[in-house]
Amino acid sequence: MGEFIKTDISGGCSLIDYLIVSSEIFPFIVDFNVLDFDPLFSDTHSRQHFTIKCNARVVHENQFNQSDNNYQIWVNGKRDIFVDAIIDQQDSIDSILVNLEEVNTPTQDEINNIVNKISNIFVSAANKTFGKKQSSYDVDNSKFDPWFTTKCHEKRRLFQRAKRKYGWARNAHNKAEMKKASKLYKRELNRGFSGYSFRMEEEIRKTSKFNPKEF
Repeated sequence: MGEFIKTDISGGCSLIDYLIVSSEIFPFIVDFNVLDFDPLFSDTHSRQHFTIKCNARVVHENQFNQSDNNYQIWVNGKRDIFVDAIIDQQDSIDSILVNLEEVNTPTQDEINNIVNKISNIFVSAANKTFGKKQSSYDVDNSKFDPWFTTKCHEKRRLFQRAKRKYGWARNAHNKAEMKKASKLYKRELNRGFSGYSFRMEEEIRKTSKFNPKEF
């Protein structure tokens, strides 16, 4: 795809391939235009504008909740311990199988319920065997500035989550949510710093007034 343009250097016209795509992507391009020359963007070339039509993938909120689970990776040396943890829940497994046999034509909700119960057994056994990683949000407050409050931690967690969500699916909605979380995080940082500064000023005033020697 291209268009004749006039270059300032040669004073003539040349055909430039503005857009090079593969045969697989070509059917998805529904609009292509070469915009008017603007020296603000280039000395010789014109800008291009094109539209690609494709199906957007819908990402549900629960998919991101799963990423917050800080499970440890598999440790082969603890394989037998993991198997024993599964065996310890044999009664729960038998109960699930009995309920499954009693259902002739299970509905989607019933199937989901059974799958969740089985999944919970394996997750519980894994937690018991391997434990969990320490959450990146369960941090020692002493590592942060004294004005970094609990609310600052919470807003930071929400911003990082929104940022990960936008990185997973870059669309207008997720971008807006990330910007919103960023503003709330910055606002909470300013509030925490202002509050801490005010308390320090009050403490200095009291010290200078009642304990001038310490001041």
